[in-house]
Amino acid sequence: MRNRSSLKQLALSFGLAILGSVSVAYVFLLGAASRERIEWMPEAFFGWQGSSVILLLLAGICVTIGWVWRLHGQLRGRELSLAAERELVEQQRRSAVQIQGLMSASPDPLITVNQLGIIQMASTSVELVLGWDPQQLVGHDAITLFADSNQSEFSKSLKQLAHTEEDNTLGASRECAVRRFDGSEFPATVSLWKMELADCEPQFIVMIRDNTERVEALAKSGRYYEALNASADSISLMDQDTLEVLYVNDAACKALGYQREEMFSQTVLDRISELKIGDRIYAPQEVTQMLAEQGGVDGIELFRHRKDGSKFPVEANIRSFVSEGRRILVTTARDLTEKRKLTAELELLAYTDSLTGLANRSSILKTIQAKLDADSPECFALLFVDFDRFKIVNDSLGHDAGDDLLKQIAVRIRTSLRNTDITPARLGGDEFVILLENLATPDDATIVAERLQEAFTPSYDIGPHEVVSTASIGIVTSQYRYSTASGMLRDADLAMYEAKSAGKACYRVFDHTMRERAELRMKLEEHLHRAIDNNELRIAYQPIVCLSTGELTGAEALLRWQHPEYGLIAPDKFIPIAEESDLIIQIESWVLDHACQQLMSWQKHLGEAAPRCIHVNLSRKQLILPELPERVSRTLQKHQMAPESLHLEVTESMIMEDIEVGITSLKALRKSGVQIDMDDFGTGHSSLSCLHEFPIDVLKVDRAFVANARHVQDYAALLEAVLVLADNLGLNVVAEGIETKEQLALLQGLDCGYGQGYLFAKPLFPEQFEELIRTYSQHPEANFACVAVGD
Repeated sequence: MRNRSSLKQLALSFGLAILGSVSVAYVFLLGAASRERIEWMPEAFFGWQGSSVILLLLAGICVTIGWVWRLHGQLRGRELSLAAERELVEQQRRSAVQIQGLMSASPDPLITVNQLGIIQMASTSVELVLGWDPQQLVGHDAITLFADSNQSEFSKSLKQLAHTEEDNTLGASRECAVRRFDGSEFPATVSLWKMELADCEPQFIVMIRDNTERVEALAKSGRYYEALNASADSISLMDQDTLEVLYVNDAACKALGYQREEMFSQTVLDRISELKIGDRIYAPQEVTQMLAEQGGVDGIELFRHRKDGSKFPVEANIRSFVSEGRRILVTTARDLTEKRKLTAELELLAYTDSLTGLANRSSILKTIQAKLDADSPECFALLFVDFDRFKIVNDSLGHDAGDDLLKQIAVRIRTSLRNTDITPARLGGDEFVILLENLATPDDATIVAERLQEAFTPSYDIGPHEVVSTASIGIVTSQYRYSTASGMLRDADLAMYEAKSAGKACYRVFDHTMRERAELRMKLEEHLHRAIDNNELRIAYQPIVCLSTGELTGAEALLRWQHPEYGLIAPDKFIPIAEESDLIIQIESWVLDHACQQLMSWQKHLGEAAPRCIHVNLSRKQLILPELPERVSRTLQKHQMAPESLHLEVTESMIMEDIEVGITSLKALRKSGVQIDMDDFGTGHSSLSCLHEFPIDVLKVDRAFVANARHVQDYAALLEAVLVLADNLGLNVVAEGIETKEQLALLQGLDCGYGQGYLFAKPLFPEQFEELIRTYSQHPEANFACVAVGD
């Protein structure tokens, strides 16, 4: 009887000791000599079981959110291209889906809230347990989920936890009443977790465990033995002085591979190694000292040894209490194998591009920074690779086709660079970087770039389509002594841009003049936004002349920028900048409006001598705007101008980028009555055989045909063929770039209808152009050499 009484007293002390623990599940005291069930233990002791059952899942969710938000923090402030920024958004969307999937696996309701208590995300189990639609719950205050008597307690706990400084801190779990959607209430254990992530607002995870069945079951029965053995966590009771095992539950026996009787003959030191708390390794004696001083230790990571000799990682929480002069240790432990596996997978996800399997931006920047920090004399280089036609493929064939192309590109990179000193990575979109280490000389990087160019030359099979996508490559070497990975990446990007500007499908090696040009470009981009408001944009006009009569029939509007600091800037310096943003649409709308206004003014003041039509250039961004035909019609109505007096010029390359879209847009414009000109014909992708497919009225032959026709027989023959075909198709022809009388005579001999070039006049501002009109109307045969305002 005394032994049984002692056991009961020991169990009571043991149960009371656990009341203050946030991670100890159920504990049962059963000595080696006694199998009798203890049918008394404080009911509140069972409140921690919910947390321990799915703690691994909750930890996995925290890790996932942590990696995604930390990746976002690292990317913020970086100099991102527009394509990289879109990819960043896509990467964040994929990660959010993965987080939601992990939350969906929890049988207990999980919600995330901000520090104000507003719900940010809810698991699917919320609907089953609480009756709330998870999506509808987002945006509500979390206190609506609690009974009136518990709302202030939750708010207070959240506020206290928000002001702690630890990351991923486990707040106190509480027994309280939780309110369902229908207003009914039930008993639950609520645990609160904090995530304090760099550059992000603190987030909190709330886990709700329905205790209805547990409370009812325990009210009917005191069979604590079954409850303890139902725990998924390993639970043990041992003598603190001798480390003799006094009790183990079924989970502990199963995890270690022992029968319960075998466990009683061992000490805890027989089955553990590598005690670790935080980042420090502790000796068992040090942990014992901590227990004596603090009464408990949480978050001990150690390896436990199975009966077969294998070992596995666990996380343990230990509490110490005294019963009748005997010091007892209560230990709960959970297997970390799956958690560590999940952590490794998430780390791989955080540093690997999910589409191609290459390293991602975060990973390559970390690797580059490590190379720079090492300050080694070793020569290394960075290649920045951008694919020239990817956007066309992605927009015309769809995102799946674009993804397929990126995967095939990654394969070619891997197969072309079979070297352990080469690290390829995908930054995002169609941008890749390749780190080359242990180079003998900086010139070795150009050899690799040439090898890559060869690898990217063959076409790609994308479904039924055969796609060509060459690459522009920028190279930067370590000889510039960079201090940051982002700085090195920036200069590689600048070199890539130079390669793209040089005609694409080539490479360029960085030098400091590129940075100077880039800085000027940034200034121009900044100033260009104010150019319209500051009346800095001007239009010059170049005449179009009938070659048979010498009559000035039209004029082409050519944009110029009168910069207050840099003077007159040619369009090839700023139009590409405008085309990279929607600013080109605003600028071209301004040109269209002022050119139409100018034509009507000339016709009003100069009468029959004035040009009969005005030619205005369109960019591809403007061409594919669905509202462009309506804008053009409004402009014509505004200036009371006949539609046939307006010629809109597009290049054949603009149409060929996406023939279907291009032709559709041109047909819509022609319905409004305006004329469509194909500019720079002969420099793009189309052939004479497909001219009949294009809804155009005028063919403007590129200056290269005119310049070479008298010296190269093939050009002369091709020019003649173009004129004959255009005549058969009912198209007017304008020959561009006429500079000499010999060229004029040749074109007249071939019955070319119209011409444009310096022989007649260079581009002129309106005042000068008016003088040209007056003079030209009196002497149409004259050869004018007027003052140029830009090419």
